[in-house]
Amino acid sequence: MIKLFEYCKVTIQFGETPKTALIKSELQQYFARNLPSFTVPLALHRSEFSHAVWHALRDIPAGATSSYGDIARAIDKPSATRANGANQIVIPCHRVIGADGSMTCYGVGLGRKQKFIEVEQSYR
Repeated sequence: MIKLFEYCKVTIQFGETPKTALIKSELQQYFARNLPSFTVPLALHRSEFSHAVWHALRDIPAGATSSYGDIARAIDKPSATRANGANQIVIPCHRVIGADGSMTCYGVGLGRKQKFIEVEQSYR
């Protein structure tokens, strides 16, 4: 919460807003396998580099995966092979796997990463 306040410079209020209602609806549709990508507007407050990574992540279609190396090459930074560690919730970092196909590096647990990939298999 403190980071959010620092980035936005606004008072943080709790409760439902049109944007929180939209993300709630989109998450429900996503887990029901009816929505392959999100439309909720995002406030992305990070570096230019992070923005490039997030754009590359959002280009990975639901049901597909990409390697860290693929993302690094997509942003023209081939040495940045772990470039997506500080992303936002609806940017599909879970679609990034190891070059050998292994499940690697997911901040909220590899089990959740695997679940997201399984949910998205219906979009293939």
